[in-house]
Amino acid sequence: MLDMVNAVAARNGSILEIGNVLSHYANVCHDVLDKYEKGTNVIHEDVVTYAPQKTYDLICSISTIEHVGWDEDPKDSLKIVRALQNLKQLLSPGGMLIVSVPIQYNPHMDELIASNAFLPEQHFFKRVSLSNIWKPVQKKEALSSMYNEPYPFGNAITIGVFEKDG
Repeated sequence: MLDMVNAVAARNGSILEIGNVLSHYANVCHDVLDKYEKGTNVIHEDVVTYAPQKTYDLICSISTIEHVGWDEDPKDSLKIVRALQNLKQLLSPGGMLIVSVPIQYNPHMDELIASNAFLPEQHFFKRVSLSNIWKPVQKKEALSSMYNEPYPFGNAITIGVFEKDG
């Protein structure tokens, strides 16, 4: 993901990251939308209502969207859908939305993935070692994986992709 962000940045593209994740691994100079975490370039707004005056060439989210509406009070199972709709609207023509989510963390997210209502392109990976080795798998195998079992945290992920018509 960091390579893609750097490639878009190199051509002066606008980037929005949902959740302050990449700054924990490298210096970032793109916009970061995170309602709770503080940091450089972090915009403290809700992903559903965020309405900047610009659009983005790349919007990425690494293990963050599954918390929307799930780890909030009150819980709102449809908030993820509204968040994804808003993010699609924030894309520039030809822009790309890339979202990774762990399987079996949020049952509402899992329903979206299983019913193909998440994003139009989906890729599935399963963790096969404690040292974070991942292999591509079919959707059915990923959806049958358990969160926190056999390894801590996510043991299968989905990477969803949406490209806005240019």
